[in-house]
Amino acid sequence: MYNVSRPIVREALQNLQNDGLINARRGSGTFVLRLPPREIAHYTDDARFAQYMRAYEVRQCLESEIARLAALRITQSRLRRLHQVLEQMEVALRTGEGALEADFEFHMEIARASENDLFEKQMMLLKPDMLGTMRIASTITGTRSEERKNKVLKEHRDIYDAISTGDGELAKLYMKYHLVSVRHRIIDQGN
Repeated sequence: MYNVSRPIVREALQNLQNDGLINARRGSGTFVLRLPPREIAHYTDDARFAQYMRAYEVRQCLESEIARLAALRITQSRLRRLHQVLEQMEVALRTGEGALEADFEFHMEIARASENDLFEKQMMLLKPDMLGTMRIASTITGTRSEERKNKVLKEHRDIYDAISTGDGELAKLYMKYHLVSVRHRIIDQGN
């Protein structure tokens, strides 16, 4: 019907399964677990959305470890800079201006604080996907309640607090929680 080969269909089904949208049972068939909200189509096309969701898997692995190392290695000057970026992000999220750039810069500052330039380079490779998902999340958050904005800010503050106290495992946990929460907010458009 779509004039594509079976390997392409298998790859598409695998991606949908990885995104938690379908469940394939050998011998029984493939079943839809849930549909992404129809509103997602207002923010991006299907192919790009699938790419963004795959990028989240990479970000969870990468940024969780980056946060852990940042907590163990951060210098006082980097900590001050991270705090400044967090404050800028809070103002930007409240005013609706520049939140996307401030959010990205927060994550980049953490990568810089890890004292491993390869992490920063990897984050730059992910930048287009990060900005895409941040744009969707920011748009959704901007149309939601103050409670939702407060949750987003708390997640970032928790990461900052764990890094500032040098607790690597807690920083890792908070970063992973943040990324899982954002993914959930985008896919389910929940709180």
